Amino acid sequence: MQKAIKSKDFERIIAEQPELLAELTPRRRKLVELSKKYPDKLSSYQTSDLTQYFDEDGKILPKLAESFFINKSNGNKRDLLCDIPEIYAYLPIEQQRYLKTLHMIGIPKKVANFSSDEILQYFNENGPTEEFWRHEFSQGDFDSIIRYANIIRENSEKTKPSINQSSDTQNLNKIDYTIFGLNDSQIEILNTYNILDDTIKNDFKLLISDDYNKIPIDRIKIAPQILARLASSNSSEITAHRSAIAKQLLQINLDNNDEVLKKLEQIEDVFIHNNLPFVGKAFIVFQILHPPTSLESDFNLHSPNTISPLLKSLPSYNTQAKTISDIAKNPETVIFSDLLKASFKSNNRSMRRYLENLRIGQNLITSLSSGKISWDRFKQPGDNMEAKIEREALTIFAQHLKTLYNNTDSGRKTPFKLTDNLEQDLTSLVSAFSPNERHKLGDRIVRSFTFFAGIKDLDSAEALLDSTTENTTLRNKEAERNGLKLEQGDLIKGIGGLRYLPNILQNGSVAKEFLGDSADSDATPLDTDLSIILKNPDNILSGIEATDAENYGPIWLVLKGDDNRSEKSRFSITRRSPLEQNQQVEVPEISEKLEAFYTGILSASHYGIRTGFGSSEIDYFITDNGSTNGTPNSQAVGL
Repeated sequence: MQKAIKSKDFERIIAEQPELLAELTPRRRKLVELSKKYPDKLSSYQTSDLTQYFDEDGKILPKLAESFFINKSNGNKRDLLCDIPEIYAYLPIEQQRYLKTLHMIGIPKKVANFSSDEILQYFNENGPTEEFWRHEFSQGDFDSIIRYANIIRENSEKTKPSINQSSDTQNLNKIDYTIFGLNDSQIEILNTYNILDDTIKNDFKLLISDDYNKIPIDRIKIAPQILARLASSNSSEITAHRSAIAKQLLQINLDNNDEVLKKLEQIEDVFIHNNLPFVGKAFIVFQILHPPTSLESDFNLHSPNTISPLLKSLPSYNTQAKTISDIAKNPETVIFSDLLKASFKSNNRSMRRYLENLRIGQNLITSLSSGKISWDRFKQPGDNMEAKIEREALTIFAQHLKTLYNNTDSGRKTPFKLTDNLEQDLTSLVSAFSPNERHKLGDRIVRSFTFFAGIKDLDSAEALLDSTTENTTLRNKEAERNGLKLEQGDLIKGIGGLRYLPNILQNGSVAKEFLGDSADSDATPLDTDLSIILKNPDNILSGIEATDAENYGPIWLVLKGDDNRSEKSRFSITRRSPLEQNQQVEVPEISEKLEAFYTGILSASHYGIRTGFGSSEIDYFITDNGSTNGTPNSQAVGL
């Protein structure tokens, strides 16, 4: 008979037959009675040792309630206790308040699986504590906070005398968040989030959660407007980078929101009308938000420890700088050169397409100049498909030349405007770049924006893109053969989720001021944050755990230190952590190397690389999708 109740059918039969029920032990009888009253909720206890959960008279023991909290995996069952008062009554008051909160607002599974210690940390006899709501806010669970606040408000309204409600209709929709212990910025974020359309809520949450303390409270109100405009833009690049653009706009140091919206218009114009590769657009956005004259004040360029020692050593912005040497030492020149190198060393698609357009345009202009083809060919191409394609290529070429010219000193003074006369436009623009026997037109064009990055002509620009792909593939294969490991002197960067990878692979890992995208910290300006491995770890996992990068997984990228690779030196280390064994530093100077330096904002392992680096510099990625003997599964990435 005792075995019969293991079947749900027998259990139901026994529960409905008093004479059969009477034959059971008191413990088993109580379980059957509860199972009948609460179908399917206690089935897992049918084969358990009931002496733990019921006394000899069938009375429930506290151990039954505790069993739901001993194992965190029972989290998905805990809310059942709210419907079983006989068991619920045996819970400590903190667990009762925890379950009541779960039942009210349906908190995510992560919170449903709180351990007993976490429950005591976040709940007391009065319910959820302020610490709990701050935790919820930090996790971006705005909906749960708002839902709970609405329930509190509705319950409060029910107790108010009805005669007063008509005079207070304006406040009926206002939610009081003061009971949650949140600050003014957090409250403004919740109020704004609560009135958003569902289509934009997730974008707003991703945008605002990390750095809300850097955003003026009044500007939080226009965040949805900025996001909506960026999301509906005709530029695919704007929509792809809307979060990074919006974050820079919201944090910019301006007096009022109207000025912010004017900056937004300028940025939209850059992406819609500017015929440049993405790196050029990102840099112009940076110039819009941080004009040369405000660089020093915006970023405190002479800060002792957080800024790149090279940028710190450069002279202040000089509008009179005319010599090559003076221009080379301009902070903007250094930054743009860094961004260009990161783009080229990421085999950037938009850069490759841009150079292809320049090559095609140059060849067509050469053919026109030599008389090999005539402009008449393009005036009435008729059914000549080849002529139509070539005319389109010349139109794109003219747009590229116009944009480049208008970013020169002469072009800024007198911007060039395209007309309907393609021949006349190109004749004027080609003349402005002054090609000669020594420098072809394409070389002149490339030199106009890549000279300070060490790229002297169109051939070397294309060769750099090609070699980036070849060299990276070979290095990745070698790393895979030799085994992946972390060693003293390696640099590691946590980037968060997969959604950040496409931007990093295409544009490099660059500082957020240049529309860089990752989930890591943004503790220091004008650099991309990393951590240095201070001593040889036992395995990859322990190496990660010894750095701040641990907090920014589940994906990490690794740049091997110069002493741990066979290739030529690539880092110029200009400031060291006091905990490093090697204290040798290089004098800050403009060079081909990546400037890496200690910042120490987050910890003794906190480093930065000035501006950023190309994705081909990445030796391999690490993910935490399983591990073997404490070492996360690792995968080399080829570009």
